[in-house]
Amino acid sequence: MKDADEVLDQGAKFSISLDEVIYRVCAKFEIRVNDLLSKSRKRYLSRARGVICYLAVDELGYNGDDVARKLRISGRGVSDCRERGKKILDRPEIIA
Repeated sequence: MKDADEVLDQGAKFSISLDEVIYRVCAKFEIRVNDLLSKSRKRYLSRARGVICYLAVDELGYNGDDVARKLRISGRGVSDCRERGKKILDRPEIIA
């Protein structure tokens, strides 16, 4: 029975697609998806990537490699972004 609950929890974690997470964060940060996927290191893009990585991996349970491919960054980049994203979401005044 415990295993069945774990499977249901995993299914619930993926209730929002990775594309939808990216779209919503881009809308919140008022940036274009094409800009987000560029190699640019501008601060506002880096913050958006951080929030996406944190939400996708830590909150929704996506695999870091899948997020890396979608955002066109390295696996190490996802790890660094996750830490940045957590700090941003812990202090929402950073987003403003």
